[in-house]
Amino acid sequence: MRSLCTGLAGLFLTSASLAQTVDSSCINCCIEWDGSSENCWKVSAPSGPSDAMSVDLDNRCHNLQIVAICAQFCDTSGTGVDEPILLAIACDNLALDPTGTTPDLSGAGIVTGVVNPNGQNGTFCTEIVAYDVPDVCLTSSKNTHVVMKFRPGDSSLWLCADSAGPIFGHSYFTTDCYSTPAIPFTLNWVLGPGVIPKPVKFWVNGSTTTTITEGSGTLALLFVGNCTFQPFMLFLSNCSGGLIVPAINLVFFTGLNPVDDAGKTACLVATWPCNVFVGTLCFAALYRDCPPSKKILISNEIKVTINASPACGGKCFGWEDDGALDSTIWKVQNPAGSGDYFNVHMGTAPAAVNTITQVEVASWNFCGAPAPWDEVGIYDSNLALDATGGTPALPALAAVNGQLVPAAQSDWSYPATVYNTADYVVGAEDFHGAVKWPTGDSCVWIGSDTDSADAFNPCFDPAAVKSYFTLDGYNTPAIIFSAANWMIRLDWK
Repeated sequence: MRSLCTGLAGLFLTSASLAQTVDSSCINCCIEWDGSSENCWKVSAPSGPSDAMSVDLDNRCHNLQIVAICAQFCDTSGTGVDEPILLAIACDNLALDPTGTTPDLSGAGIVTGVVNPNGQNGTFCTEIVAYDVPDVCLTSSKNTHVVMKFRPGDSSLWLCADSAGPIFGHSYFTTDCYSTPAIPFTLNWVLGPGVIPKPVKFWVNGSTTTTITEGSGTLALLFVGNCTFQPFMLFLSNCSGGLIVPAINLVFFTGLNPVDDAGKTACLVATWPCNVFVGTLCFAALYRDCPPSKKILISNEIKVTINASPACGGKCFGWEDDGALDSTIWKVQNPAGSGDYFNVHMGTAPAAVNTITQVEVASWNFCGAPAPWDEVGIYDSNLALDATGGTPALPALAAVNGQLVPAAQSDWSYPATVYNTADYVVGAEDFHGAVKWPTGDSCVWIGSDTDSADAFNPCFDPAAVKSYFTLDGYNTPAIIFSAANWMIRLDWK
């Protein structure tokens, strides 16, 4: 039997042509981390022919149905086309390593997986990608690993890692495709199985309870049935098992946005709107048992807590950082190039915003004389170039050119240095605030929020990465940057 490291053949592996991703919000990505990545790693650059990383699951995440392998990547090419060559769930190789920390990548050792997957998005550690794999239910008696093998010669794809939270001690790597015992590494790879409960179960955001914020919080309601095309309705419940009224006066069926291969699941995903309800709600699914039974049954309850958001009143538009500098200042390169910009994607303005009046920038000047920004301005998105909305369109909607930053200027919070543009009456624009450096500048820098933990912005979402940069004046899509939030703020009335 050939090894998966050389032949990439195995009974339980799906092929590139079948590989799909599933909605990661519908499942529980069983990953040991604190929810935030600080850096990304390769075994070697470029990748060697046998470079791989793994997480020892022991029997965690078992007695659940594995439907995907979840991973978070950093693609330094920015294209999203670089992929691993193998993602797999594998058993212990106890013959090689009696400690149980080394996976068995022979054909017999692979439980499920995918060869040549596709789906990663080319961003810097911002999203979990859930790669669809043949479904499998693991018993608690079988210890397993989740494995990611790099494509030989690749220099762009890196696996993200959590190094700031508790280190769980289950992350490993190899340079010989685990033909010798796995080598431990003291951080947490953002890598794990994507699981759903066994039938019948009703889940929300990968659990039975969740807390979200109005206006931005996502609800992913997953009904796990026990047959295909199984009808069910969503009801409000009294949080103690009793149904009240239909939450949505529609009948749904399994097979709607399914996350399992058999189509016995249905997932409904939506954002909780502003000004509808704040507090705690419980839901349950009323469903019909599978034929030939005609019983009408009630699922378990789920509990959703909705927190109020100042953003629903428009209070936080134009501000995508926590409001305090964390001792790190930046520029694209030093000295500045001719096309160096930073931008923050602010999005569309809520109804409360009528006019954008000025731009505040946490400006720093390390020279003994005043030095200018080349441009500070308000911009629309260039959706023709970049459908994600992350790239500003030039020229600016309104801008200030050549305004000097005073010598030894240092802004640590807001109010920061003000750049008084012409007033801009808002419409349907997808706004950005941006700064451009003069060519050759070594004096002017910008402050940043790097810990997303200070409480000066009441509706700041640390998970929403909105900071970008370019070296070519946005002739190509802006490059997203998740390690810091540029301190650029749009003021409005």
